[in-house]
Amino acid sequence: MSASNGRRILMYDTFAECLAAFQEAEGHQKAIHDGMWEWVDQFGTQHTIKIESAKRKIRKTGVWAFTQDKKTIHLWIKDATIPLHTVVAVIAHEMAHIKRPWHRTYREEERKACEYEDIAYNATVAAELIIEKAANDGR
Repeated sequence: MSASNGRRILMYDTFAECLAAFQEAEGHQKAIHDGMWEWVDQFGTQHTIKIESAKRKIRKTGVWAFTQDKKTIHLWIKDATIPLHTVVAVIAHEMAHIKRPWHRTYREEERKACEYEDIAYNATVAAELIIEKAANDGR
């Protein structure tokens, strides 16, 4: 899937395929090492978790993505049962990484991406509720 601005989304059939691409992507190797996975949350707090625990959490969520080269989003979605607001939030998070300004530190960049994710999640949930109400009201 490509956009006219040169950005693209690569979809993977399995989480294993997406994870393999992540491990091969430049700049992402440092996130996974010594059996641990590291990341920063929306508050700039660094977390470390065992790789197998991280994989279980991702599979349970059913959607995962990462950005490569500031123009490509790699995306895995388990199936059509994953809520739209969850998928939109993950894509928005990754889109933030390809949108300028790019922050100098990983923590600042993750904070920006988490803000996009939060806005997208809440906007999509609100839209889903409004549409549901309209449908229930016969509109």
